[in-house]
Amino acid sequence: MDITTNKVNVYRGNGFMTISKYNKSGNLLFIADKDSKTITVIDTNSKTILGNYTGHNGVIWFLYISNDSKTMISLSGDMSIIKWNLTSAMYKKIMVKSIPKYINIFENVYIVSFDPISKKSVSSFQIFNLETDELLYNFEEENNQKKITTINFIEINKLFITYDNGFYGIFDTDSKSFTKLEKLHENSIKSVSFNKDRTKLITSSIDKTCKIINLSDYKCEVVIENNVPCNYAIFSPLRNYVIVVGGIDAMLVSQKSNNDFTSRFYSGKSGKFISSIGGHFGPIRYISFHPNGKCFATAGQDGLVRLNYIDNISDTYDVSQTTTETLQFINDINLPLEYEENKQEVKEEKKESKLYTFTSRTKHIERELERRETFGIKISNLPSDIEYHDLTELFEFFGRIKERGITIKKYADDTIAFINYLDKSCAEKAFSNMNGYRMGYQIIKVEVLNN
Repeated sequence: MDITTNKVNVYRGNGFMTISKYNKSGNLLFIADKDSKTITVIDTNSKTILGNYTGHNGVIWFLYISNDSKTMISLSGDMSIIKWNLTSAMYKKIMVKSIPKYINIFENVYIVSFDPISKKSVSSFQIFNLETDELLYNFEEENNQKKITTINFIEINKLFITYDNGFYGIFDTDSKSFTKLEKLHENSIKSVSFNKDRTKLITSSIDKTCKIINLSDYKCEVVIENNVPCNYAIFSPLRNYVIVVGGIDAMLVSQKSNNDFTSRFYSGKSGKFISSIGGHFGPIRYISFHPNGKCFATAGQDGLVRLNYIDNISDTYDVSQTTTETLQFINDINLPLEYEENKQEVKEEKKESKLYTFTSRTKHIERELERRETFGIKISNLPSDIEYHDLTELFEFFGRIKERGITIKKYADDTIAFINYLDKSCAEKAFSNMNGYRMGYQIIKVEVLNN
C-alpha cells in the first residue's frame, strides 16, 4: 500500500487538542483544544479559519455534528452541554450535574454519557429529543466500579456501550436492560467507530490492541496489535484498511521507550501492519476521516491538528515518495465568526513562506500562567496500576494542571501521586470532592500541600 501525501496542513491550538471532526460533507472541520474553551471551525477548501464558537467555560471534551450540518452539540468540563445552530451561531446551553464526556446523534435523538465527579456519583447516560431537547431516557450505573467511555447507537433502541474496565455491553432501551455484557479488552476502551455501511465497528484500547467486531453476531473478526496504547481507530471510507493512533502520555515518555506518535495503517481483513505517517510530537488523541476518504485529520496532545492528504494507494509502500507542505494557523482566542479582513492581509503577505500567522495572545498567556505559583495535592492509596491518563481525566475537571504537573511514585506498600494546579481553589476543590473516592477496590486519600 503506497500512501503519498503531497500536502500536510497543521493547525496549532492553545493546549493539547481534544478533537478534530469533519461535518458530513467534509467542507468544514471543527477543532477544540484543552484550554481555549472555544470551538474553531475551518473551511477545508480555502484552508481559512472561519471563526470560533464561544460559550463554554471549561475544557471541551467532545462534539458531534448532525448529518444536515445544521446542528452541533458540544460537551465541556464546566458541566454544560451546548446545542449550536451552525448557520446562525446561536446556541442553547444546558447545565448538568455531572461531567458530559461523550455524545452521539442518531436520527432524531442524541445520547450523552456522563462521568462521575465525586465518590458519591456514578457513570450514567441520557437520551434527548434532538429538536426539543426533551429528556427521553435516563440510566445510571449501579456503582462507581466502572465508567462509560463511549456510547453509540446500533439501532434506535439498541446501544453499544464501552467501559474503562475493558467491558462492552449491548443495551436495549425498550427493556431497559443489557442483552450482552462481556469483557473485550484488558484495559480501558478509548474509542468506537463504525464502517461506512455500519455492519462492523472497531474498538481501540490502551491495552495496545484494536478489535473489529461484526455487528451481526458481535464476534471479533480481527485483532490488531499496536506498538503503543491506542487512543482512536477508524475505518477508511474507501478501502479495506483502518488507521490507528495513540502513543504513551508525555509524563511517561522518559520512563518508557519505543514511543510512537505516527498514524499507523492496518489491513481491515487480516490486521496486518501496512505503513505509517508521522508528524506529531506527542500522543495522538483523535482521528477523523474526510468523507471522500482522501484526507484524514489527527488531533494530538502536542497541540497540533494535522491534515494528511492521501493521493495514491497501491500494493507497495515507498516512504521516499511522501512529500509534505506545512501550513500553520495560530488561533486568536477572540477571533469572531466573521472572518476579519486584516487577518486576510497578514495571510497574503506571508504567502510565499507557507506560514500563515494570525495575531495571537496564546504564547503570552501560557508564559504568564507558568509564572504563577502552583498549588499541589498529594494522593495516596492509589491502585498500583494507576496511569497518568487516569489521574488526568479525574483531576483536571477541578482546574488547570501545570504542564508536566503530575508525578506518580510507586512503592512496595503504596502508590502515591502529586498534582500541581495553577490555582489554590482548584486544589481545594479536588480535595473536597475526591478525598475518600473509590478507585477499583481502594479508597484514595487526598491532601492539600502547603506550597
